[in-house]
Amino acid sequence: MGQIRKLYVKYLQGNSSAEELAELMRHFEKYGEKSPLMDLIEKELLQEPPNTEDSEAVKEGLSRNYAVLNAKLTTKDAKKTLRLWWLSAAACLLITIGAIWVSYFSKGGNIKELSTSKKYYTHDLPAASNKAILTLENGREISLNDSSEGILAQNNGISIQKNKDGQVTFVLKGTAANNQQTAYNVISTPKGGKYDIVLSDGTKIYLNASSSLKFPNSFKGNERAVILTGEAFFEVSKNKRMPFIVNASNMKIKVLGTHFNVMAYEDEKSVQTTLVEGAVELKGKNDKVLLKPGEQGSFSDQDKRINVASVDVSIATAWKDGYFVFNNSSLQEVMRQLARWYDLKIVYDGQMPESEFNGRIKRNSSLKKVLQVLQSSNVDFSLTGNTLTIKP
Repeated sequence: MGQIRKLYVKYLQGNSSAEELAELMRHFEKYGEKSPLMDLIEKELLQEPPNTEDSEAVKEGLSRNYAVLNAKLTTKDAKKTLRLWWLSAAACLLITIGAIWVSYFSKGGNIKELSTSKKYYTHDLPAASNKAILTLENGREISLNDSSEGILAQNNGISIQKNKDGQVTFVLKGTAANNQQTAYNVISTPKGGKYDIVLSDGTKIYLNASSSLKFPNSFKGNERAVILTGEAFFEVSKNKRMPFIVNASNMKIKVLGTHFNVMAYEDEKSVQTTLVEGAVELKGKNDKVLLKPGEQGSFSDQDKRINVASVDVSIATAWKDGYFVFNNSSLQEVMRQLARWYDLKIVYDGQMPESEFNGRIKRNSSLKKVLQVLQSSNVDFSLTGNTLTIKP
């Protein structure tokens, strides 16, 4: 531990050699965010927050050392290891210097530190919060963000309840619902909103911003079917007799009981299903596949088929855990996420540079803080009302 601590301190000071960084990289690769250094950082390195000059020195040294190490690692496996370590190490750096940080890469592969010195805003916008509209089959709309804790409605043997954490639960009352015609509800989150809901079968669903879910009061027959637009994370209650079906655009997702993420925004290139645990069957227009944990199935109208790839599931589910995670993300990809989360209209003024962003930012950060992080020497922002104009 003593040697690793020394290496980490040198890393923060920007004095690490490529060999020392490689050793530190191996440590983070092995332990990740479970590294004992995390506790050490909180106890010993955060007693006095560093001043601005120290923070800038750390960033400058980090950028320099990364470039040296990156030049020495040329194999495909080494590059992959470096990228994974970079995210873990950057996460630790966030805690240490008390700031949000993201790396920016030009297409040429050079790392650039994002400047936070320019002032391009006159006001700020908050992060998304619990906001949703629940529309019952009879047309009644319930504003969930304005409603108080307790019973919101009772219909067809179902009690719709909101708990103290803001979560909405559909509770089956006796056997009355079994004798009623199936009634469908829709829960919709706006831009700048999110919400959690528990269906009558116990399935828990986390809805991302600008999403909607159509579902019945209670499930009957031989399947449990819902319709999703946008993005949601599902924790499906097990029921071997009634598979759970998610219909998302042109993809049909069939499960018995499992945890998975579905991203089906209309402005994204494809519908993506990422499996965390269990098993999922994906069915497209012309084919179907079975996903294993750690795999992601993508379907687009252009491909006409489902493509499967092994992925880091923590990236796909980071939004549920409170983070934006950028993994070689283009400026346009980043902006689509911000537009939904902060209720923004994005305007591009001119030809945007080809660039990639890597790193993570807490989703509870205000827009002002996020824009400070993302600003680079090649891109500038102007915020007027809810319109964010991006200029090269």
